[in-house]
Amino acid sequence: MFSFEFLPADTIEHTKGSPTYDQTGELIGLSSVHEYHSCSREQCFNKKLDNNKCPKCNTEYTDNNNNKSAICTVAIQQQSEINNFTLFPTQLQQILHTEEKFTSKEQVEEAILNIVPAKVSGCVHSNLPSFNDGRSAQNLCAA
Repeated sequence: MFSFEFLPADTIEHTKGSPTYDQTGELIGLSSVHEYHSCSREQCFNKKLDNNKCPKCNTEYTDNNNNKSAICTVAIQQQSEINNFTLFPTQLQQILHTEEKFTSKEQVEEAILNIVPAKVSGCVHSNLPSFNDGRSAQNLCAA
């Protein structure tokens, strides 16, 4: 799975061969959706709770007062390849142009399937840390 990082457009160089370059594709499907308990503090960006505790701010929650969030993996066709990308809550809001919080599998499925197919654009950040299997992080936003 890939993760996405959103940066202000004026901070990104967009030329092939530079640490960051443009990439486009078409969102063609939804691979999976996962719900999880998350921190409700805005500065934690829906961080997943670990044993009912936020690993970022250390706020402790009970099962009754924690937040719920959802992430999804989408299929994006790029030329003749289909690649899967993970969209976290902030990226879901950006790609769907909404401030709505996505807290359930059904809510995410409905929102994504209502826009498929959709043109999307993103930036490959080759200077960001890579994952264990050699993938790099990517920035994705709606075209």
